[in-house]
Amino acid sequence: MGVKFNRVKFSSFERSPLTSFCLAKGAEDVRSLIASLYEATPKPELAYGISDMDALEHYFPEYRYTAANQARLAAGVPSLALYTSERGPIYTQLDHLLLRESRFLPPDLLHPCGDLSIIGDTVVFMRAEHDQLWALAIKNAAFADQMKGVFRLLWASAKPGFTETVVG
Repeated sequence: MGVKFNRVKFSSFERSPLTSFCLAKGAEDVRSLIASLYEATPKPELAYGISDMDALEHYFPEYRYTAANQARLAAGVPSLALYTSERGPIYTQLDHLLLRESRFLPPDLLHPCGDLSIIGDTVVFMRAEHDQLWALAIKNAAFADQMKGVFRLLWASAKPGFTETVVG
């Protein structure tokens, strides 16, 4: 199922390319949105994620058993993942099997964050409010590059495989 993005051109950004937005509500729509990004052409070379795994597993129970986004795995897209969980660093041990490198951040640094994914030229913010899951996707290459820079700063502050972090 293809997800429809609405195109918007802001008058203050007359020279910028069009930016597309998509709002998905509910777990199935969010799952479909994410899957469509991995099916895009050209295929993303690398995915980035910042996740509260406890919240993510609440809406996507399969993550507790598969420990990864199945659409990403099916597309063969590797990922870098920063995550938190009340259960501690639960995913690092499986990274080599799941095309992923992950780093754990303690819950007090990352809660409540929801989920942020950067897939190709699209940034997806996922959040639950009043027990309703929603995601906002923003398709804009410059914005995605900017968010990748933010991700790299956070990535550098987290030690691989440990609960401690280096925060300057």
